[in-house]
Amino acid sequence: ERLLGELLAKRRRDSYLLATKGCEFDYRAGDFAFRVSPTHLAEDLGQSLEHLKSTHIDLYWLHRDDPSRPVADIVDALIAHRAAGRIRHFGCSNCSPARIREAQAHAASRGEAGFAACPPMWGLAVPDPQALARFAPGGYYEDGYRELHADGLLMVPYSGQSRGYFTKLATGARMGDDIAGLYDHPGNRGKLPVIREIATHHGCDINTVVLAYLCSQPLATIPIIGASSAAQLRESLRATALQLSTAELERLRAA
Repeated sequence: ERLLGELLAKRRRDSYLLATKGCEFDYRAGDFAFRVSPTHLAEDLGQSLEHLKSTHIDLYWLHRDDPSRPVADIVDALIAHRAAGRIRHFGCSNCSPARIREAQAHAASRGEAGFAACPPMWGLAVPDPQALARFAPGGYYEDGYRELHADGLLMVPYSGQSRGYFTKLATGARMGDDIAGLYDHPGNRGKLPVIREIATHHGCDINTVVLAYLCSQPLATIPIIGASSAAQLRESLRATALQLSTAELERLRAA
């Protein structure tokens, strides 16, 4: 945030949209204690505004949820920060569909807008349920987030390229134990022929089809990408120009 703040200080504030997260574990403490409270929120948001040299955050994410606390407390605090102009919209991550619905209902009871967005884990590769429980406490898109999506909640999925699983599978490249444990099972291996066929039809690479699966969704979806090189970034950007048909989306999902 400090580095980004130095960069953005040279630009007009209305020339970009800014998002950041708060209420994450304090990894320095090493106790993985939840930090999801109005006090922690005010502390983290204040530090972010200072580091980013900004008067407000356009989209402020809660990094965690604390199911032991009333959801109304944190929603009320977020609404108060929005009313004060510190944030414009707020979202939630690692939060169960049931808790999101509870939060949305509480905000609506006050006549206020609730969470604007949610980032579930979602991609063409379906994760192994046991591995998923260790990796993504919020859950996978098909575990209740699809219904929230249909109700109008914007989805900003992470692991949208399934951590390069299908490209590694197709090329025989080594995949780490974490990727193999999460994704490498017969169900996902069976998707590769369909991905290859659609990639050939469109004259593109496998990873472009994998990311276009999310970019082409009929409901508002903005996938988070991960790139470790300029070449990977260019490859990901190509997916925004590929519009898959409804039939292709269904084939990929059902494969």
